[in-house]
Amino acid sequence: TAIPLNNCPLVSETINVQFADPVMVDVGADGLICEGENFDILGAVTNAQNYFWTTSGDGMFVNGNTTEPTYIPGPLDINSGLVIITLNADQTNSCQNIASDSLLLTITKEAIADAGPSSDTICGGDVYPLNGVAINYITLEWTTTGDGVFGNPGSLMTFYDPGVNDISNGFVTLTLVAIGGIPC
Repeated sequence: TAIPLNNCPLVSETINVQFADPVMVDVGADGLICEGENFDILGAVTNAQNYFWTTSGDGMFVNGNTTEPTYIPGPLDINSGLVIITLNADQTNSCQNIASDSLLLTITKEAIADAGPSSDTICGGDVYPLNGVAINYITLEWTTTGDGVFGNPGSLMTFYDPGVNDISNGFVTLTLVAIGGIPC
């Protein structure tokens, strides 16, 4: 017990101090989509009164006022193949606690293939030259509905040697198949 000094009573008062919980933000794992797809974000915010989304690119957020929006990549996002998406949150108290979390969204471009003219004519017994064009592919292959053979079915520039059934049928369809990167 306290002893009063000079016969004066001791006076005390208490103060309760509370500590504000920190703002926590989580945008989930990095993402990988194919060109033309949208990206669903599974974000979460704790102990924040305000939050907003930002992007390093030119895409837009659908339902951007929620923690689980959909991101629609813009042309620059698709062209660069990468975009950083960030969720920022803050507390409006004396702590001015601010937090953010980001994810990297990778956008794989779709493979495009062009086998050449849609129709052509050659003489029976001639070899048909092929000069295909393809972009954004990992592998490619020429296929046929007939019984002929390709010089190199995995090359854009090759030839097709028609088979006996091709010549007797009077036609054959040749297709250039380009396989893009994951996930396309």
